[in-house]
Amino acid sequence: MKFFASVAALATIALSTVSAQSGSYTKFAGCYSDNTISQITVTSAAFSPAPMCVGEEYCFELNGTSKIPITQGAKIYEIGVAAGRPQPIDGQIDLCTLLAASGQPCPIAAGPIALKVCYKNKSVFQHVNLTWRFNAFTADNKPLFCQQTVAGTEPVEPTPENPNGLKGFFARNCTQPLI
Repeated sequence: MKFFASVAALATIALSTVSAQSGSYTKFAGCYSDNTISQITVTSAAFSPAPMCVGEEYCFELNGTSKIPITQGAKIYEIGVAAGRPQPIDGQIDLCTLLAASGQPCPIAAGPIALKVCYKNKSVFQHVNLTWRFNAFTADNKPLFCQQTVAGTEPVEPTPENPNGLKGFFARNCTQPLI
């Protein structure tokens, strides 16, 4: 009887692992103390897959409503903050190029917006814990949005850099089993 209970428990763990590997991570918060300065009201933000795999592609998706048109020259930055120091991860990316790739060429009228940005996960992320930020600005540097979460090698606890109390997600070497 104990044998069957153990097998059932292992099967449950295995199913949980599979669903976690194919899911998305949605615990994001705004970066600004006054989020009314953002020109895009964010309704959802997510990373997928969760957990991310080192060396494989991951995507950041954001949905919301823009209060202003998005025009040529808008940009997005992916920034990691570790030990209080911001570090560019992939630098400045042209926001209109990204939006055009998803069928939304600039200029984009005020209203609903969906953004998907995909990157290859660098191996350095399996060795650090950081606050991950996505900042976007208009061509004249007005903030469009800023969303952040906590990431690292394993789930991390809130820090002074993470005042919203977000629990972290993690990147792992997916060639190794979770259990």
